[in-house]
Amino acid sequence: MNKRILIIGGTSEARTFGTFLAERGVAFTFTLTAKPMRRYPFAYRVEKIVGISHSEERIGNISEPCRGRTSSTRISKENKRNSLGNPGFIVKFESHEEEFDLIIDMAHPHAYSIGKLLDDLDDSTELNGCLWRYQRHNCLEVFETFESYEEMTKWIVKKKTKKILSFMGCKGSERIAKLLDLQHYNCQIYLRSIKKPCLQSEFVQLLPLIFTPSEMNNTDLLQTTLDEIEPDLVLLKDSGKEGGTDVKRTWFIESDIAFFGLRMPQKRKGKIFRSPEELNEFFMNWKGIQ
Repeated sequence: MNKRILIIGGTSEARTFGTFLAERGVAFTFTLTAKPMRRYPFAYRVEKIVGISHSEERIGNISEPCRGRTSSTRISKENKRNSLGNPGFIVKFESHEEEFDLIIDMAHPHAYSIGKLLDDLDDSTELNGCLWRYQRHNCLEVFETFESYEEMTKWIVKKKTKKILSFMGCKGSERIAKLLDLQHYNCQIYLRSIKKPCLQSEFVQLLPLIFTPSEMNNTDLLQTTLDEIEPDLVLLKDSGKEGGTDVKRTWFIESDIAFFGLRMPQKRKGKIFRSPEELNEFFMNWKGIQ
């Protein structure tokens, strides 16, 4: 019986893993929350996940994928558990629901919504068998980071920082601006991003610096930006080596630039993999494809 596998993407490692499986003829569903900037060599869908539960926790109507089509079915009490003997999942997308035997979470470490959905699942001895999660290694030291946006914002106000260069992305920078707005704090945030911000802030000036994905970690462009802006502080997310955090950190330290980062969240529930190679090897030895 074919196992229904859902891969939650959003990182370069997820793209590589999907390619690895596709080249070996493994069937899977690959989902993203936004259209990728690079072309993928396999099929994917762009749709937000809004809910996840164990399939044994709910019996009702769902939609089940069938060679690209969607057909309605009903889960019986006898079919609550997947073919491996473990409870599977009901995954609720914005437009429909589907059942999966295995979820492989390779989302970005700062993808809070999906991370919370998975970490809120009831823990059990069976969860490791049907929920696998890839965790990047952090690059920033604990003393170089804040655990939350709120802590970061309080520190900005306390230090009376007025000119900020942000690598927090569009949403992250807007979130900082909203929190500063609530405190009626005036400052400038130069947003280095691939998207333009939409937020209209009353007290914070959001000044976009638009770059292509390939330019984001270019050290020459980074130095030019620092020379032109001369920021009081640089903000970034710890996205691991894969996200270029190590390059930025080294550059800031060598250039004597004040910086702070948002701490990388750690995935808690499910079986955790610390390298793509570990995940590849485990998957190929998984009894679900034997």
